Amino acid sequence: MAKCQQCGFIWQKYVLGQRLMLKLYEEWIAPDEAHDRALDQPISKSFQLAQEAALIGLFFGTPPREIEVLDFGMGWGSWCLMAKAFGYQAWGTELSQKRILYAKEQGIDVMSWEDIGDHKFHFINAEQVFEHISQPLETLRYLVNSLNPGGLIHLSVPDGRNIERKLARGDWMAPKGSAWSLNPVSPLEHINCFTHASLTQMANRVGLQRARIPLLEIAASQKWSSPAAIARNALRPFYRCFFGTNLLFRK
Repeated sequence: MAKCQQCGFIWQKYVLGQRLMLKLYEEWIAPDEAHDRALDQPISKSFQLAQEAALIGLFFGTPPREIEVLDFGMGWGSWCLMAKAFGYQAWGTELSQKRILYAKEQGIDVMSWEDIGDHKFHFINAEQVFEHISQPLETLRYLVNSLNPGGLIHLSVPDGRNIERKLARGDWMAPKGSAWSLNPVSPLEHINCFTHASLTQMANRVGLQRARIPLLEIAASQKWSSPAAIARNALRPFYRCFFGTNLLFRK
């Protein structure tokens, strides 16, 4: 592991090359099981996707058909399908050929890495992507060049807060999401480990600024069925603004 002493960004020195990286995601990580998990997502995940899609429309305030969005690293296409349901012009990108074929079968327009540079988007979604790629800063700069002025990009990565303390304990069997989980530095797969500060600093280096729109996010919330849900809806946007690694940036 290596660490930037200025921003706290941690990364793995030795990573797989392009050929082995494709093999990792196409074969070693059992894509059929990943597909089944994507199809069996709980209704709460659909609520979340709908909230995110609604937030885009609320922010730009233009007819949905005029809003162009890109899901960078679309996986099995759930985000793109929700964006299309809202009426946006949606594209997705992906390395995995199995995922690309499946997305096309679902009617999703798939864009190559080279084609991204020929478009301008209102919104780019990059959820659980930047922890996987070997050149995160250069990749982000390329994506930002394809954002409209005032456009938004969503960066969401595993939260690497306190990761050095967790590594010192070394509990590799700790469940994902638990207090001692080492998922943010999962070998071979999660080669970059971000905190709120390092993710924000990377975005600032390519000319992005935080998009502080918590009231819009609250307005887009879908679940108001209990006092606990109401509290989560009210507090989540502020947590994201100041602490987490699930952030919106504006060009």
